[in-house]
Amino acid sequence: KINLIDQQFYLQQQMYGSTVIKGFKQPFLTVNYYSLSQKKVPILVNTSLDFRPGYLLDFPLKTTPDSITVIGTKEQLDTLKFVVTEKFEKKELSENFKTALNLLPYEEMEFDYLKVIVTGSVSNYSEKQFELPVKVNNLSPNTQIKLFPSKVKLTVLARLEQLQQLKKSDFELSVNFALKKDTFTSLTVILSKAPKGIKKIYWNPKQIEYLIRK
Repeated sequence: KINLIDQQFYLQQQMYGSTVIKGFKQPFLTVNYYSLSQKKVPILVNTSLDFRPGYLLDFPLKTTPDSITVIGTKEQLDTLKFVVTEKFEKKELSENFKTALNLLPYEEMEFDYLKVIVTGSVSNYSEKQFELPVKVNNLSPNTQIKLFPSKVKLTVLARLEQLQQLKKSDFELSVNFALKKDTFTSLTVILSKAPKGIKKIYWNPKQIEYLIRK
């Protein structure tokens, strides 16, 4: 509460001309206030994207800025994990895009940015398959094994221009014989070599049987 009688002299100084404060209807003024805090939170882009056949995003969407500072009460900020944009819908995407999106307001909170710039890189993708021999690592010199199967089919999803340059020798699948378990006769196939920038790589089977030759 603010005691207006105690403040009368200072209030009188703010009056114009001959205006005189003779009294107050209520001697106290009640003011509700609360302390504010600030927190930096990431941006969540609300999108509905539809691509032409064979087209995909090269990378996750980029937002500028990627986070903002929010001002509010501590209780509000404790539960705030991110700030959401307005919905962005795009159909038949086949090229790069850039757009400005509004941030959805939150009651009794202030943002240092009201909009963000969202950019997306889009390319034409296709698949290519290779049949690769499986390399055996950590096999002792006196041990020989036979793998079943000895070759594994590997499928690559990449940008069309990159896919045309890929060769079988760019990839390697292997098993680690040191990780074998006495109760099992199978080994896990891992990808031990691959070029950068490929969207997705998968292979089958992921487990192969082995037989130790005497």
